[in-house]
Amino acid sequence: MNGVLVLDKPAGLTSHDVVGRVRRWLGIRRIGHTGTLDPDATGVLVLCVGKATRIAEYLSGEDKEYIGVLALGAATDTDDASGEVIERMPNPPADPEALRRAAAALTGEILQRPPAFSAVRVGGKRAYDLARAGRPADLPARKVQVYRFDVGMPTPRGELLEAPFHVACSKGTYVRSLCRDLGAKVGIPAHMASLRRVRQGPFTVEQALPWSEVQRGGEEGRLAEAVRPMLWALRTWPRFTLLAGEVDRLRQGRELMADPARLSPGTSPPGLLVAAYQDQLVAVCRRNGERIFPLKVLLT
Repeated sequence: MNGVLVLDKPAGLTSHDVVGRVRRWLGIRRIGHTGTLDPDATGVLVLCVGKATRIAEYLSGEDKEYIGVLALGAATDTDDASGEVIERMPNPPADPEALRRAAAALTGEILQRPPAFSAVRVGGKRAYDLARAGRPADLPARKVQVYRFDVGMPTPRGELLEAPFHVACSKGTYVRSLCRDLGAKVGIPAHMASLRRVRQGPFTVEQALPWSEVQRGGEEGRLAEAVRPMLWALRTWPRFTLLAGEVDRLRQGRELMADPARLSPGTSPPGLLVAAYQDQLVAVCRRNGERIFPLKVLLT
């Protein structure tokens, strides 16, 4: 069983929890996810099953899209609603235009400091382990791409203001940090109240299997039916259609000539494409001029 399972993660489970349950239901140890979602977050979680773990690096690098709620009037140590409040400003002023300007300033290529409670490694340890031990690390800012950051009309909720937001961003972007930094720009302590991932690369929440169906399929022994082929997972990449004799050449690590008539266009990391035979993914390849070289052979 080799392929991807696109599911809609519920709140209350870690990404690791989900992987553990799917491993048990499918009876397969070799499963991993392609992008962590915090326990309180919901939405698209892509699992790679069996040999598909070898293409996880390509899927995890895809851009992501989120919707959520920004809370203004309180900052937390985790930058989300699960943390302890460290600063308050009850009943802050509502200025939609100021929020829009702040969001625009956080769009494009920006330097972003990850949350103290994050999976970033510091001296071989996770930042969240250091923070929980009372020794939060001073994490350096790093470059990320924010393609879209829209903030809607704020409305009162108790002593806080809440505003819906929509973010599209690159791998490595912390939406919690965007919420924290937006608050700093308007002079109001802020945190991320909720988050839902609606897209990761070509995988959308509409394609994702609801958790209730994942659970039911697992308990009834039918979950394998929901695992999609590896070629489907890389369907947006350029594809080279192989002739029968070329499959063994790639298996042997030998190059091929790139016949333009058998090459269909697509979008992928520079120079990469998939080689397929009879609608099966044979290999991830690199194209160099008129030659195609196998990088990872998946059909053995």
